[in-house]
Amino acid sequence: MKKISINTLPKNLKYSLIILGVFLVILFIVNLGLIGLAHLYSGKIMSGVKVDDLNLSGMTPEQAEQIIGNKISKIYDSGLKFKYNEVEKDIPIIGENNLVIINVQKIIAEAYNTGRNGNIFIKNLDRLQLVLFGKTVQVNYELSKNKLQENLIYEFAGFASPAKNSEPIIQITNEKNKKYTLDFSEESAGTTFNFNKSFQEVEQQISQLENNPIQLVLISEEPTVTKAMAEKQEDEIRGLIDKFESLTFDFEDNKYEVLWKNFIYWIILTKQDDEALTTLNPEIISGQLEAFGQQIEKEPRNAKFQMKDGRVTEFEASETGVKILKDESIEKIKAEIFKNGNFEIEIVTEKTEPAISMDTINDYGIKELVGVGKSNFSGSPANRRHNIGVGAAALNGVLIAPGEEFSLVKALGNIDGSNGYLPELVIKGNKTIPEYGGGLCQVGTTIFRAALDTGVNITERKNHSYRVSYYEPAGTDATIYSPKPDFRFVNDTAKHILIQTKIEGNELIFEIYGTDDGRTVEQTYPQIFNITSPGPTKYIDSEDLAPGQTKCIESAHAGADAVFYRTITYATGEEKTETYRSHYVPWQQVCLRGVDPVAKEAEAKEKIAEQTPPTIE
Repeated sequence: MKKISINTLPKNLKYSLIILGVFLVILFIVNLGLIGLAHLYSGKIMSGVKVDDLNLSGMTPEQAEQIIGNKISKIYDSGLKFKYNEVEKDIPIIGENNLVIINVQKIIAEAYNTGRNGNIFIKNLDRLQLVLFGKTVQVNYELSKNKLQENLIYEFAGFASPAKNSEPIIQITNEKNKKYTLDFSEESAGTTFNFNKSFQEVEQQISQLENNPIQLVLISEEPTVTKAMAEKQEDEIRGLIDKFESLTFDFEDNKYEVLWKNFIYWIILTKQDDEALTTLNPEIISGQLEAFGQQIEKEPRNAKFQMKDGRVTEFEASETGVKILKDESIEKIKAEIFKNGNFEIEIVTEKTEPAISMDTINDYGIKELVGVGKSNFSGSPANRRHNIGVGAAALNGVLIAPGEEFSLVKALGNIDGSNGYLPELVIKGNKTIPEYGGGLCQVGTTIFRAALDTGVNITERKNHSYRVSYYEPAGTDATIYSPKPDFRFVNDTAKHILIQTKIEGNELIFEIYGTDDGRTVEQTYPQIFNITSPGPTKYIDSEDLAPGQTKCIESAHAGADAVFYRTITYATGEEKTETYRSHYVPWQQVCLRGVDPVAKEAEAKEKIAEQTPPTIE
């Protein structure tokens, strides 16, 4: 085989191969250098990258974020600067206004990724451009022009005289019968600021991280809706007002109503295709939605769950956040009313799930609220209120395993002064006497109601001897006294259940958390019958009161019987109906009556004398 030497090649081809070889060597060296450059700037922003006049070369993303953030704060902390003639004002852009959002994270991400995106060829090409020419990363921002315009109009009020459209003038003459008059105002020309020009200057300055005063300029403004145009909408407006009964907004199970006398002032006119159009004022609707939002909106809440010595010491159920979507709601309201003639409208909301939910935070199956019990202790004396609080705290955080029987007496422990209880009246036999822990039957009644609502198997419960106002309606109470009577139930679910207690004003609330296993509970309202009179007041003489003074220590209670039914339907379709009966004895009013001890002693001696037989001599 004949060998080919470069010297034997044509001269032009020989030079081409030499040039190609030199190029490939240079290319190899350049690429090797660029790869080395990438290693040199590992974890840092590449050389040649800038944001405005800030050179970020060699900085970590954290360092760059701090430097850019400091510069933005220095420039914009006082707000955007505007002036008209010699009047200058700063418009705050952060906080409640939130007019401008400069996305520092996105700026840093673009700066850091420069020279790092794509395949090795594209990366090296970008790195070479950085070395030769550098790169300025654009400022990433969001500008709310509508909010900025609102702020400018407010801050520079008095300098501009906006044009006035013809508007409907509605006056109520008889609210009860929905009588009113309708007229239209005259239109007028005016002046306004050239907001488009101002916005262009704002955007240019933000893109260069500048904040120089922007001069506002007035321009003439013509009305868009004339009176002649407005009068053509009279029939449309009257038809809307006349067919209105009430406007109802729905959210879940709640309804929020707007009355006719308020709704009529929502009606405005706008221009569409050179004609007036009847519509609703978005600002008024927005204000109404904000008012509803005070009851509807809430921030998402993360779950908390911490155990110590077999008791849950820190617990907070997760809660999904809710926010009203105003723009979507406003458009829906207009569409429902004008297109569908519907005046019952569901508010458009957005739900935000918490970062930490109940079903991911523990291994006990404590996921959701499965039962609630409530009772009211209005009018309770101080010691009774104190004991209710101590008893409720003793139950807060109690965890009950599947199949475990809960005992209220056991859970409360020793009811005495060493555990924080105070003496208060309790029902014992046929007497009401002061003992430690008086008022704990409020706790018993509340946990009974929570157990009923949860649908667990109640194994022991006894009603009070007589009806007590704190525990109405009659038949839904549970009395306890150590060691008996007790209140007990069995956790017949497949997961643990948790008792949480709280007091809101005069209301005691027990919440039971667990895992919903598909069972449902229906409970009838108690039927009260066999009502009997308590009888006349019983008076007991007392030397502790002034003669003739009375002090009632026990109220009168009519006797009665009560019954209600609870039906539990399990996920399998099985049903179980239970009957809860209660018998209450009549209880007469008992009052102390003050007597004179001297007169009482004389009266007693006289009675003894009358009963002593005469002496026979």
